[in-house]
Amino acid sequence: MKYLKTILSVSLVSLASSSFAGVSGPMLGGGMGVGIQSMTYNDNYKLYGSPSLHVFTGYQFADFIGVEAGYTYIGQVASSISGVSNVSSTIYDIAFTPGIPIPLSPFTIYGRLGVDAVSVNYGTNWANQMFNTASTNFELGAGVKMTIPFSRAIVRLEYVNYGASGTNGYNSLSVTPSVVALNAAYIF
Repeated sequence: MKYLKTILSVSLVSLASSSFAGVSGPMLGGGMGVGIQSMTYNDNYKLYGSPSLHVFTGYQFADFIGVEAGYTYIGQVASSISGVSNVSSTIYDIAFTPGIPIPLSPFTIYGRLGVDAVSVNYGTNWANQMFNTASTNFELGAGVKMTIPFSRAIVRLEYVNYGASGTNGYNSLSVTPSVVALNAAYIF
């Protein structure tokens, strides 16, 4: 009986470990969230929120490490700053995502370190924004990722700060976009 309990215990731990084991390979994903655009103009600070969209591709080396390249759009918000109407942001980024898996669970806590190009649109239409002046920044973020057991899919909740943008001709104006997003991806 003692051997049966031991075998059963080892089998259950082995099954649990394998069901939460990290998967590796190329990945493709996307998600939505809340985009936060903090604006500073002549020492006045304003914070605006709007919907955001994120699409990305990359490679997951293991459950605790990956790289990705992505595109994020933070929707327009009406600004109360004189001369600046609808503000939106476009971000192109490359990030490294090291993490720490939580043992015997499908969860990994991870950081996000990367480089991005931020283009802030100060009132023109969305198509023109892709050609605005972009500033290069470092991005920092953190999140929690869940690997769906017995699948090659992941779901993650993350916060990313993309760094301050250039002025695009507006002196004394700085916009720092960030997002809180819920993303999903499939690892091929």
